[in-house]
Amino acid sequence: MQRRQSLFSSQREFDAVLVGVGVGATRPSGVEFTTPGALSPGFTVKAIAGSTGHMYQSSQHDWTVLKGRRRRVPDVPDDAQCSVVIPTYNAAHVIGEQLAALRDQVDAPPFEVVVADNGSTDDLYAVVDRWRDSLPGVRIVDASRGRGVSVARNAGMENASSDRILICDADDRVSESWVSALSEALNEHHLVSGPVETTALSGASAAWVPIAERTDGLFETWSGRTYGIGCNLGMRRGVWQEVGGFDETYPAGAEEIDFAWRAWDLGYRFAYVPDALIHYRIRTDLRGVLRQQFNSGRGTATLYAKVRPTEVVPKSVLRRIHHELLLLRRFPIRGTGDDRRRWLTLMAFEAGKVVEARRLGSPAP
Repeated sequence: MQRRQSLFSSQREFDAVLVGVGVGATRPSGVEFTTPGALSPGFTVKAIAGSTGHMYQSSQHDWTVLKGRRRRVPDVPDDAQCSVVIPTYNAAHVIGEQLAALRDQVDAPPFEVVVADNGSTDDLYAVVDRWRDSLPGVRIVDASRGRGVSVARNAGMENASSDRILICDADDRVSESWVSALSEALNEHHLVSGPVETTALSGASAAWVPIAERTDGLFETWSGRTYGIGCNLGMRRGVWQEVGGFDETYPAGAEEIDFAWRAWDLGYRFAYVPDALIHYRIRTDLRGVLRQQFNSGRGTATLYAKVRPTEVVPKSVLRRIHHELLLLRRFPIRGTGDDRRRWLTLMAFEAGKVVEARRLGSPAP
């Protein structure tokens, strides 16, 4: 290819630039590939380079250099009545099942799908690219400014075009009425959530993880406050903004409880939508399950440390030791393999609480 003139004299010459353009830092435009000599009028680019995945700021646009072949990102549907946000990290091997479920929605209003990429290193872009024709409006936005599901959720919400926003995970599967049920419920409520089931996608590992207590279909905290699980949420944009988004300092666990807690303080309550079912995928490898439960324990300790001054009385040292000894005594010596794995997940959760509480300098819950 013939070399083209560089945009700036201080910049090395290059052949072409494959870029994504985030107009107004909100959503991609239809232009996602160009050469230095074919920039549209009005584009004032500060720097462009060939490093995959880097962001380059300009006075009018954000440019993301993409990897792979030339891509086309569709515009957001003009008639989109809600946005589905999927926080994602290295989920190329499972996200197709979720996108297929969204494609097959029944009686759903027009909607867009915003895949918020938290810095994936797999083939996520290529996988999502193959769905552009069968799922119009699906697009990827950069959510790599930090690590964690809260970062990805917030970035997806920031880039969503609709006032009604639904959130699901990349490795689960929504039911065929999920979009219609939650979006309709948002006509009357500010915060909504639906049920989850763990057997369809998880198999035997569904017996390893304890399920939180439910009240009227919603999950419940120790204080009696109810909340919706993070993989099955719907809310109005204004609520998300007023609450302040998801706290990005949390480890992978309890961030949705923290969000619901702050929403509760502002007078918002979750409404339960029974037709908005999510098929939840529990990791099938024990190590992955234990890591997940350990992080959930860390998140719980973070939440306790945050709200403890007004709502929570932490366990004393003696009560904590007594609690751990009881857990040790409950090891199912004569139980099944699933019984032992379930016990291990409980221990991993407790260990996460102790480790994070110690790191925070707070009494363990």
